[in-house]
Amino acid sequence: MQAPDQSRSSIGNDMLEVARALFANMNIGFILHRLENTNDVASLRFIYANEAASKYTGTDLSKLFGKPLSAAFPELVKTDVPDIFAEVVRTGEAHNIGAMEYSDENVKKAYFSVKAFPLADQHVGVVFENITAHKELEALVKKYTGQIRDKNRELENLLSQMYNDVSVPLRKMHSEAAALLSNAGEKLVGKDREAVQGLADQAQRLAERTDELLRTARGGE
Repeated sequence: MQAPDQSRSSIGNDMLEVARALFANMNIGFILHRLENTNDVASLRFIYANEAASKYTGTDLSKLFGKPLSAAFPELVKTDVPDIFAEVVRTGEAHNIGAMEYSDENVKKAYFSVKAFPLADQHVGVVFENITAHKELEALVKKYTGQIRDKNRELENLLSQMYNDVSVPLRKMHSEAAALLSNAGEKLVGKDREAVQGLADQAQRLAERTDELLRTARGGE
């Protein structure tokens, strides 16, 4: 029977004490896992979490200390995150997992920004923040930005229709009245000429006012 590896046990205990000392009172969430068999991702075990981690996940994580990762965070094993943790241990290189959504029977649904980094004796440290409020704000901005864009499109269509229905006919009316005055020459006199001239002038003024309104509505283009 092989004797327990006392040095490894000592390193593991030291690692836990260091983690507690460094992260216990920090506002950022910290979780510590250990890959007990470097060839088996299923051997990941949940070792420790600080109080901020419990706060951000909405559950007392201390009751899960010592459990396999699959038992502590059952929905996490359905993702590629455990493989990333194992790879961090094997390569000794940190990995920025980024934003992810997570929930299970213990952890309330939330968005987290996650980064994993290697620690001694096949441990992997995980620091994270709850970014749910930021994600919700982002979704709200996206929603209303889309609605504003749709309304702007509707307004632009309305303005284009207004231009076609009002400004274009008025300009055509002015053009035809001006042509009539020019072609008729001295044949169009007196009140008849005044009437046509008045029509041309009024059509031009209305067309100019309509164009001004359209420019104002479009932001002074």
